[in-house]
Amino acid sequence: MNLNGAQIVQADFPKELNGFWVHVCVEPDHKDFTYIISIYKNNQYPTGTLILSKYLPYEYPDMYVCISNNYHTVRMYTNPIHRRNGYWVLFGAFLKSFFATHLNVELEAPPDRSKLADRIYARARKVAGQTFATTPLRGGRIDQDEMEPPRDPAFPLIWFGQRIGGFNE
Repeated sequence: MNLNGAQIVQADFPKELNGFWVHVCVEPDHKDFTYIISIYKNNQYPTGTLILSKYLPYEYPDMYVCISNNYHTVRMYTNPIHRRNGYWVLFGAFLKSFFATHLNVELEAPPDRSKLADRIYARARKVAGQTFATTPLRGGRIDQDEMEPPRDPAFPLIWFGQRIGGFNE
């Protein structure tokens, strides 16, 4: 189904993802990203709704990931209340399959990734029944301590000054 130029797809999410829907911004106005995937948990759309659009929603997402021009996941964010729930593992497996079958795109983790991202990547690939395609870069972020991301995202600018639950003062 199409709505104002956006393609809307209804997918079957695992029951653990009840209440979630996804917005995929296709080819955002940025030189380094091909996709920005925003994940929301609210009742704005039914569970399993996927919207593919050239525009970003204004509302700050519960989770998001930026996909580079070579289809690597280069930035991930999760609302603190959704952390440690395994959502990225399930979404990782689902999105990898969806992008491969619907967009003919093979999403991968970047070689220079954190320990946390590496664990999520390994679990998602296991759920999807796949082996590793991209080994971690030794001497890179995998060998460093985890860092808390900045409070304001540097990109996309539409979300600057926002945070979960409202705006920064």
